[in-house]
Amino acid sequence: MKRRVAFELRGRQLTYAKMLMHQQFHVMGRDVESRHGNLLLSYGGVRQKSPYKHTASLYTFHLSKRRRIAFRGFGVFLGDDAVGGIFVNRREFEVRWMRSPLLLPVPWFPSQSPPYREPRTGREKQAASELLAGMVDWFYEYEEWIQLNHGRHFRIGQLVHFKKRGNDICNWEMQEGWKIVAKWLS
Repeated sequence: MKRRVAFELRGRQLTYAKMLMHQQFHVMGRDVESRHGNLLLSYGGVRQKSPYKHTASLYTFHLSKRRRIAFRGFGVFLGDDAVGGIFVNRREFEVRWMRSPLLLPVPWFPSQSPPYREPRTGREKQAASELLAGMVDWFYEYEEWIQLNHGRHFRIGQLVHFKKRGNDICNWEMQEGWKIVAKWLS
């Protein structure tokens, strides 16, 4: 079966994916400041502090010897040495292709992002689709870990804060939300 890629999500599905991604970044930002300590570090992330004041750190997770996922406040990068990388914007859920499997140099601001574009060739689209599935799986597994280690009410409390800031909640169960997006992409 042909796997769909994010730029093929349309209408309500794309709106939902955008909202879930924005929501995910909010709660991960709260996880960094958790009363339980920095949960991204507890989950195995490597933190690279920004050289600029008032700029968030970069968190990288090594998924295998050749694959890594990295987060900045404005998006997520997933790279694989065998195929290249993708960058997905936090608010638009746009998948952008990069030939490089590494996020170097580190972009501390969106204007410093390396060159990326929409995947064009069949090979690029297939690789981007597989990397996107890896990103969605990572979010699902992270949310599963949060729920197992901190309980359902921990995440709901963070989402209440998100809602109070004027944001809509697309799914109070973050793990379930990523499961829905994975189904759409399969």
